[in-house]
Amino acid sequence: MSMFLRPILLGPSLLILLLGVGYPVFWFIVAGQVEDGFLRWRDAQNHNGYRVKHGVLDIGGFPGSVRLEIAAPDIASTKDGWSVRSSRAVFEIQPWNWRRYRVEAAGPHHVAGIVQGRSVQGVAETGSAWFVGHLNDRGRMAEGVAEVRDLRIRQPDGDELSATRHVQVRLRWPDDTAPARPPSFDLTVTASDTRLSQKISGPLGPDLRAFRLSGTLNGKPPGKLQRDALDAWRRDGGTVDIRQIALGWGALDVAGNGALALDAALRPLGAFTTEIRGYRAMLSALERTGKLRRREASGARLALDLLSKPDGNGGGRRVVTVPLTAQKGRLYLGPVRLLKLPPILPPARSG
Repeated sequence: MSMFLRPILLGPSLLILLLGVGYPVFWFIVAGQVEDGFLRWRDAQNHNGYRVKHGVLDIGGFPGSVRLEIAAPDIASTKDGWSVRSSRAVFEIQPWNWRRYRVEAAGPHHVAGIVQGRSVQGVAETGSAWFVGHLNDRGRMAEGVAEVRDLRIRQPDGDELSATRHVQVRLRWPDDTAPARPPSFDLTVTASDTRLSQKISGPLGPDLRAFRLSGTLNGKPPGKLQRDALDAWRRDGGTVDIRQIALGWGALDVAGNGALALDAALRPLGAFTTEIRGYRAMLSALERTGKLRRREASGARLALDLLSKPDGNGGGRRVVTVPLTAQKGRLYLGPVRLLKLPPILPPARSG
């Protein structure tokens, strides 16, 4: 080999050598920091009103993403009485991108909590469940996506409450570098192919084909599902601006947008512009189950027939575009009073 070629080949050779030695060292440093960071987080939570327990920790994934596998994670709030226990969780992060992380959880997931003084328990079985989070420049949450497939929710005694093929939740937090901006976050929830049990199916039947909600929650979200927390959010100006809501349930199809809040009794308060197909089947179901009297159902059917028109898709269905309003504990569809609206959480029982 000529003396001229040796310097040319020396540079790439040294670079390959440095990468071959340096990257594994870098990867294992990152892996150690991930495990140490989880242990520090666990210890901090155990001193801040939570109880975090788990089984064996296992680090792997070289030479790709660092994967911390956590056996039997068990998290509970000693203040609020809720707990979540799963079979396994995996925290994953790319060594070259610390702003993105992924958490995967394997069921069954045992969930327990206290709502208005009553103990509530359930078990969720999932085909897959994961969350991907993105952090901003300040290391705080900027956005996240959670997705669950083949979700089955059952009571501890084994009775199944619902089965859903696919659920996705997207969250986006505001830029926290703008302190003058009021607290809020964007939320999008979609669910498809849900089958409900008789216990919770209601008058429209067990088949909830599709659901989509996209909007912005304004005000600091209530930290607890309790009346005092919801009332504080309401009094602080808490509202939900709904850009889109779509529901396919039995013969009913609804699409619309509007705004929602709570009144002093924690009942829904809001106004929407809606486009509704299958309203006749809905009214018949409400009459059949005693939610509407025959005279009320007949009057509502006549009023909506006058306001409706053919939907243009064939099949004889009609569509009605009317405001949907909730006020003073009642739900109105255009001029038609439909249902009573109870509080989101009923008052605690005395004694």
